Amino acid sequence: MYPALDPRITRSYPTAGSLPFFLRAAPPKPRPTTGDWEQRLDKHPVFYGICDFPDLYALASVGPHRRQMQILNRFDECCFNGVGHRSYAPVVSHRVQVIGKGHWELLEDATHGDHTISPYALDVILWDLDVNCVDEP
Repeated sequence: MYPALDPRITRSYPTAGSLPFFLRAAPPKPRPTTGDWEQRLDKHPVFYGICDFPDLYALASVGPHRRQMQILNRFDECCFNGVGHRSYAPVVSHRVQVIGKGHWELLEDATHGDHTISPYALDVILWDLDVNCVDEP
């Protein structure tokens, strides 16, 4: 959430951390994914009444030299698993392109079943930082 609020953050890689509210209880989840206290609509109805997580993803990505790569673990044993993200990923990416400068993408990590960042995801992050920070001031 913080990169959406602070445009000084030019790179962010939220990992195993959120889904839009409409996907929280979607099958094939073994149990509903409600999120932590700060991610719950019922705890923050005013804040989330004006935006949902796709809006926050786009806000974290828009602007010169800004990028966000959301990383979700497909087989996460805890939460935010599955493939429901495929329903909003193209929409968020397109929204960022239409607004202008910036880039947003989603990495579906199917290499493990833990609620953590994998060695594979870490390699992708390091590659992204290396390749996409070359021409920046």
